[in-house]
Amino acid sequence: MTAWPPADRTLFSGSHSLTLTAGEDDRPGVEIGMVVVDGELWVRAYRGVGSRWYRAAREAGRGTIRVAGTRHEVGLEAVDEPAPAG
Repeated sequence: MTAWPPADRTLFSGSHSLTLTAGEDDRPGVEIGMVVVDGELWVRAYRGVGSRWYRAAREAGRGTIRVAGTRHEVGLEAVDEPAPAG
């Protein structure tokens, strides 16, 4: 995982959610909760690992997030451990 630069962390701190689109499609995406811990951005599947967007994100391994009026191309990585408290 790559830590976000301080300017992006500041941008994210004013928001509790982002819009995530898995893969290279320019679909509307899904709004999801987020947290930044130690410079890393974490999101969680509300409906669990069986949710459609989670499966698409895991399969694609990359996507786009939109938060606070910005757009970022990102790598997506599934982890088997809980996200740290933030």
